[in-house]
Amino acid sequence: MSPQPQAGTPPNTLDVALEYARKSLPVFPCSPLDKKPLTPHGFKDATTDEAQIRAWWGGWPNAMIAAPTGPASGVWALDPDVDPVKQLDGIAVLNQLVAQHGPLPQTLTSITPRGGKHLFFAWDPNVDIRNSESKVGPGIDVRGNGGYVILPPSRNGTGGAYQWDPNSPRTFAPAPPWLIMLAKAKKPLRPRHERPRCRCSAEQRDELAALHHSITSSAATSSLSGTVRPSVLAVLRLITSSNLVGCRTGSSAGLAPLRMRPA
Repeated sequence: MSPQPQAGTPPNTLDVALEYARKSLPVFPCSPLDKKPLTPHGFKDATTDEAQIRAWWGGWPNAMIAAPTGPASGVWALDPDVDPVKQLDGIAVLNQLVAQHGPLPQTLTSITPRGGKHLFFAWDPNVDIRNSESKVGPGIDVRGNGGYVILPPSRNGTGGAYQWDPNSPRTFAPAPPWLIMLAKAKKPLRPRHERPRCRCSAEQRDELAALHHSITSSAATSSLSGTVRPSVLAVLRLITSSNLVGCRTGSSAGLAPLRMRPA
């Protein structure tokens, strides 16, 4: 998947696109201005057919080479982006995740014009990974089933080039379980220090602590009837009608987890 031009020879995009196709990787052309597909059906038009590829790049000689991710290519890509304008540093966030969860295996990697990376992992037919943006972490996108990536030696509209990382292997490693878990997560996982903090006042925290004690005491509910005591209703009213959004028991208020139990 990573054909290399001879030393001193500028890579020809058409030749490289054909080389990808010979290695059974379907490709299609994308605009160097916005990375959008130039074909009517986008990544669904990707092919290994030589005649079609020659026709595409004959009409768009400056087109970038793109490949679908997922079952069509047998790979998915992790895309830690670097964007100073949006104040995103996906590389730094990925390093934090690695420090927290464990190392990533050596796998084929490309370097994007802005200094980000595309890490290519082997596709597991038993794990359906979809596209996502900043789900794994801020500035880290995923290109999976239904997505595509730009391949080297494509150049964008300003001349920035995609390049293969010379230090990466030319093989696709399986993604580690922790990364698969994050890529499949339904909601973004934020570091603990970014979780919502209690926005209630000290007086409200004291009131909540007192009600929490009441609701968890042996007198909070009827023995077996399940009847809700007034104290229970009070704590519900406090939480739903006041400014306690984001205030969680077991946080700075030092409260034990809230559990309903019979006397």
